[in-house]
Formats: sequence, structure tokens, C-alpha cells
Amino acid sequence: MVHEKISKLPIFFVLGGPGSGKATVCLKLQEELKFANVNAGGLLRAAVTSGSAKGKEIEAAMSKGELVSNATTLEIIEEYLVQHADNVKGVLVVGYPRSKEQGAEFEGKFGAVKGVLYYHCPDNVRKERLLKAHAHADDNEATIDKRLAAYHAHSSEVVAAYGSKITHIDAGENVSVDTVYEKSKEAITKALA
Repeated sequence: MVHEKISKLPIFFVLGGPGSGKATVCLKLQEELKFANVNAGGLLRAAVTSGSAKGKEIEAAMSKGELVSNATTLEIIEEYLVQHADNVKGVLVVGYPRSKEQGAEFEGKFGAVKGVLYYHCPDNVRKERLLKAHAHADDNEATIDKRLAAYHAHSSEVVAAYGSKITHIDAGENVSVDTVYEKSKEAITKALA
């Protein structure tokens, strides 16, 4: 049974693949809306850094190039939410789910999501942003291409699964972070009304 306070919080998935600006916008949303900002990849990397038994397990999977099991990912997310549930009004889950099955498992554990923000951005713009930002130590053109290919392989099934709950937001080249932020805030406010 999931922590009771977590099950009462409105949860939003924020999707859009590498370089779409999700993390940047979510930091602003977190601050203004008083939401927990759950970045699954960041939480897994933090667990590895902690040196805990679970962290070592995660590191072993990552070093073999395997995906960390969804059960482990959900456990890490739950631990984070239990720590923050008292101080937030909602939850943003950034860059997750990566598949329809992950989404179903997440909702089975935490309850139905209120909505999905989906950021659209052309690949050439993403690539340019990622090469400039160097958010991941291994970011080069080849690894970015692999990350984009992996994202595209699964994104359409996630979009199909959440159809009516999705707000599509243009996060392309000529769209400012502020505009993406305002449209995101508007979508969240509307879903909570």
C-alpha cells in the first residue's frame, strides 16, 4: 500500500524526450506550484552515488547497459515521494514513463495521473541543445542519436495510451522557455480545476 498522502496528490507526467526542455521548465513549475519534481534518471543516479546496496544494484545494471527494472525505479520514486509528500501540492514526473507498461505499473502503484504534458521539438534542435548543455558526461553526437532513437521507439505508444489526458506543447526552436512554462502551468491549472 502506497503512502496515503501520495495517493491524494495530483500527479502529472512530463514527457518530450532528450533536449525538449522538460527539466528546465519543471524546475520553474516546482518552485511556483510547490510540486515535487521527480526526475527518475536523476533519482537513480543519486542512488548510485549514495553507495547503498540498492545503489550498487542499480550501478551494476547501468554498467552492463541494461535498463534498471521498473520495480526498482518505482521503489526509488516512492522513497522520494514519502520524504516530500507533506510539503507539496502535487507531483511532476519528468521523462517517465518510457513505455505503456511503465505507465500502467506507475498508475497501479500511485493512482491515475491527472494529466500529461508532452513537449514537441524537432530532433535537430534537441541535438543542438544537448551538445551545448553537456547535461550527461557522455553527450556526443553518437550517444545523442542513440538516446533520440530510443525515445522515438517508444513515445508513440505512450502518446496513444494517454490520448485524452495529453496537452501537446510546442517546445521548438523559436519558442521561449517562458512560453513553454506558461502553457504548462495553464494545462496543470486546467486539469486541477
